[in-house]
Amino acid sequence: MRELGPVPYSEKQREQFRNHKLRDRWVGRYPEIFDSLDACIAANQPKYHFFEWLGAIVLFETLGYLSLVEQYEFRNHPQKQEKLGRLLRGRQEVFNFIVHRDRSKDATQCPDLLVYAPDFSHYFFCECKAYRERVSPKQEEIFKRLSEVSAKETVILRFKPEALK
Repeated sequence: MRELGPVPYSEKQREQFRNHKLRDRWVGRYPEIFDSLDACIAANQPKYHFFEWLGAIVLFETLGYLSLVEQYEFRNHPQKQEKLGRLLRGRQEVFNFIVHRDRSKDATQCPDLLVYAPDFSHYFFCECKAYRERVSPKQEEIFKRLSEVSAKETVILRFKPEALK
């Protein structure tokens, strides 16, 4: 797995995300990335999702690519499922691995972001990690299997607090 970063962030940003101010601003500024269900999930779990959202924004601002942010593998998010279907049209094996794989023994999810070109011509996976976070062995296994099925790598996007220069 290739690593990108570290991308600096401020703890003030993170706190504003937890307090919904930044999250609400991002939903308004990036409607092609975040929808109302994303906002609801982040509101219900304010300690989480900051790095995933920031990662989607960084990749959009630097590459021009959009992202499906978390939970794209679950059917209870119809907008993400529709985009996933469009992106993986003709790649049924990849779609089946993401959506239909057996989670009864391992609930490890796919990478945080499915990053894709706006015209759906190219995609890759991205896992967002804070400065000292590590990819777990279970994540490594899922990412390896996903890579084998899709022929796409999972990139690790690392974040570092600005104070740690």
